[in-house]
Amino acid sequence: FVLSVTNANDPPQLAFLPDQRTPQDVPLDVAIIFVDTDIQDSHTLTVESLNQALLTIEGDGQPSGSVYRIRPRADTGGEGQVRVTVRDNGNPALSHSQVFRVFVDKANAAPILTPLADLNTTEETPVQFVVEFTDTDLDDAHLIRIDTDTDVVTVAGQGHVSGSQFTLRPARDFVGLTEVTVTVQETHVGGRAVTTRFTLSVANSNDAPVLVEM
Repeated sequence: FVLSVTNANDPPQLAFLPDQRTPQDVPLDVAIIFVDTDIQDSHTLTVESLNQALLTIEGDGQPSGSVYRIRPRADTGGEGQVRVTVRDNGNPALSHSQVFRVFVDKANAAPILTPLADLNTTEETPVQFVVEFTDTDLDDAHLIRIDTDTDVVTVAGQGHVSGSQFTLRPARDFVGLTEVTVTVQETHVGGRAVTTRFTLSVANSNDAPVLVEM
């Protein structure tokens, strides 16, 4: 008798795809490797982002070794997943899939400081202003520093959050212009800073005469 052995379709096998890491806004290239014992089979590769808000996929190669580019969306960070599937054209068609993670390390963003308009006051009259800023890194803590020429104006106030209020007090008998520098500094190691400046104008006010004792 004759024993007839009919070929059965075997599924393709993807090589292991490890998790990936990339900095914010930096794409990474991943080569997709697979094997198939049915060498006559042709194959279809599908690479899809499971987190479209974080990752997009570029590429359309089909052979083993095809390179796909994973591109983080601008100014985003976090953890996403990518699913890779290879399908053959056998009868029945068989496939193999893997999912791997992509970690996008978000870069530290500098705070954004709202510009401050110049201020006007009169001799020996305090004037107040508010420091407002935003920071997309919501976990960051901040330090507000106000720098002046302390011979002509002093500063009162010690808040370190957006909306903190400060008071400028001109020195006795000072009249003229002086520059005030406002800096918002992130407090963590490597924290970024942003600075703005404005001018304080102190106008003369009429002083009462002083009677000299005769």
